[in-house]
Amino acid sequence: KRQYQRRVRGTFSSSGTTYAKMEQESKLKDASGGTKYFVQLLILSFGFFGLFSAFGAIQGLMSTLIRGQLGYWSMATIYMSNVFCALLLGTAVVRYFKPKFSMMMAGLFYINFISANLRPTWNNLILSSVFLGFGASILWAGEGSYLTMLATQYSRAKNKPLKSSMGYFNGIFFGIFNLSIIVGNIVESFVYDHNDPQSIYRLCFIYLGLATVGNLLFLLLDQPETEDSQPFQLTTKFLQTFHLMKDKRMLLIIPIILYSGLEQGFLFGDFTKEVITPVLGAENIGFVICVYAIVSACSSPMMGHAYDRYGKKHVVVLGFGSHYLVFLVLLIYSNWYSIEDLKQHSRYYIYAMAAIYGLGDAIWMTFINTIMSIFFTDKSEAAFSNLKIWQSCGYFFAFYFGALEMSMSSKLLVNVVVLLVSCLLLYALDKKISGGIDSLGDEASRDVEKAN
Repeated sequence: KRQYQRRVRGTFSSSGTTYAKMEQESKLKDASGGTKYFVQLLILSFGFFGLFSAFGAIQGLMSTLIRGQLGYWSMATIYMSNVFCALLLGTAVVRYFKPKFSMMMAGLFYINFISANLRPTWNNLILSSVFLGFGASILWAGEGSYLTMLATQYSRAKNKPLKSSMGYFNGIFFGIFNLSIIVGNIVESFVYDHNDPQSIYRLCFIYLGLATVGNLLFLLLDQPETEDSQPFQLTTKFLQTFHLMKDKRMLLIIPIILYSGLEQGFLFGDFTKEVITPVLGAENIGFVICVYAIVSACSSPMMGHAYDRYGKKHVVVLGFGSHYLVFLVLLIYSNWYSIEDLKQHSRYYIYAMAAIYGLGDAIWMTFINTIMSIFFTDKSEAAFSNLKIWQSCGYFFAFYFGALEMSMSSKLLVNVVVLLVSCLLLYALDKKISGGIDSLGDEASRDVEKAN
């Protein structure tokens, strides 16, 4: 009897301590109001800001500054490598090493690629491109998993709908991410001089510094609060990524993911070389891309609120119209006139097209990441591996078309057709979902509210 009483008192005491601790942690969490997760989001965003201030600017210059088609082939190699690595290794590495250390390791491959541009030979660039494709698959799988975790914890701490937090966090991340393009291209515009061969070396060293600082910021990230107790199995993680492609929702989303890579590849490969350079000169590439990035960066944080206020369908229509307008203007000039004829009308047409393109890009990037986060919250690593696989396919085709020297009209038509098909499939997805796309996340939001 005494032993039983001791056991009961010990259990009660132990439970009391546990409950008190849990209650105290809960109060601290409520008092913070989700600030901890917001700060972690900023650290994550500025880490990517440093890496892509360097890589994004170099990506936009490679097709123009590197002689022949080596620039196109290098970029195509990056994204083809990324496709295979995202399918086979991206999810597995993130689950084994956890997002924080996975992203730090991946950042080293970006630094290596920037270093290879100091001596842009076929061997240096192609080999570093293969490694960068491997690193990119890890980096973006880690980002998607970590951001989803932050948004979920934030929604619980703030007692807000999950879909709202997903849109809010994705909007802030891509807003800061797009600022990296601004900074990288401003540096390029003031440092690079096509009459001074040494300026390219100064530019690369500046970019190496930015990328290194960005990678070191990942050290400040916390480890995810939810740990996976399941044993690591490469085959299982591969099958998770592959089987997710059979999900009907994923099948309807894949074309717009593919398009998001295709349109960005067109911007950084063909728009810079075949539109900006002949009309404004290579020295103005950075300034035009800055306009694109400023509009995209300013628009991205507003997308989450726009989805809540106006509905996702209306915002998606705006994204379709903005890109379709740019493609239509370029198709007219490339077929019935000449791209150089834009000089005679107004050089500011190029800046206007870049701004409109940036608005559309902000819409597509935040929309895709938001619906992926909401649809596949419990399979975030596999979902974001799929995201990078198909987005990388789009990038690959864009740069591969450039390497094959396909005509401007043909590349524009490919973009128009893929955009149209993607939007039609999004319309089918809207009809498939009970309540339509605008109700997306309501079920997940209710789950969060129940958990609270």
